[in-house]
Amino acid sequence: HREVFYLGPSGRDARTEGFARAFRDRKLRPPEAWAPGNYRFSTADGRRAARDLLARRPGATAAFACSDRFAYGVLAELAARGVDVPGKISVIGFDDRSPSQFVSPPLSTVAHPHEEVGKLAAEVLLGKIGGTVKPGEGSRTAVPRFVERESTRALAGSE
Repeated sequence: HREVFYLGPSGRDARTEGFARAFRDRKLRPPEAWAPGNYRFSTADGRRAARDLLARRPGATAAFACSDRFAYGVLAELAARGVDVPGKISVIGFDDRSPSQFVSPPLSTVAHPHEEVGKLAAEVLLGKIGGTVKPGEGSRTAVPRFVERESTRALAGSE
């Protein structure tokens, strides 16, 4: 994919920063910053973002939505306009919500490890209470995972 865009609210949140950092870590130029716009984390704004993307960047080949809920709107708008997902554009969400496996096409997504985050938080809290974790310590990392479904595909020649 050469025309990849982040779709979501504007601002410097962890998802936007992580998206750009992933490109830089691979020695690639992050996509233009226009894509994050004046949107909320809603399905309606996902539809609006898809309209904006099609109008401003008709050659887009991939879109990373700020959340699965936002991606549902992106998928709905692309379908309403007859845009083939993933044939013309791949769409990825974030959260791995239950409906993601049932939308059409089933949504590829980044699964946030909620259970692991809870476990790590409890370990840090209990460590602080028990004195085994000192003040200023306690930083832990939970690694998300990619759940590939039918809304994404590799482009010819990219494998």
